[in-house]
Amino acid sequence: DIINVGGISEMRNVAMTANTMGIQVNPHVWGSPIMIAASLQVASTLPPCPPSRNPEPFVQETVMEYDRTPSAIRDDISPDTFKLTNGRLQVPTGPGLGITVDEKAVRSLSN
Repeated sequence: DIINVGGISEMRNVAMTANTMGIQVNPHVWGSPIMIAASLQVASTLPPCPPSRNPEPFVQETVMEYDRTPSAIRDDISPDTFKLTNGRLQVPTGPGLGITVDEKAVRSLSN
């Protein structure tokens, strides 16, 4: 989890160090859309492992595990952000982490 390893920079450092040793890192996310977006942003920057010009899909590519059960935190805070299509999530492209956070939903869920 990106939060357990120390954030975006540390997750990338760990993954790149592992990659140089031929070890693939696949992020795991349990929580908010902010954590999913941050993990996707990092995962999108990682090279195939082991390095290859033509990586084998889902083998040498980074795979991310995340919770897909109904979740008010994920579904209400940033609705319609993460759609699984053909086994893939699109990396959000908006400013910052690429997502829009519904602050009203955050306030409602924090009560």
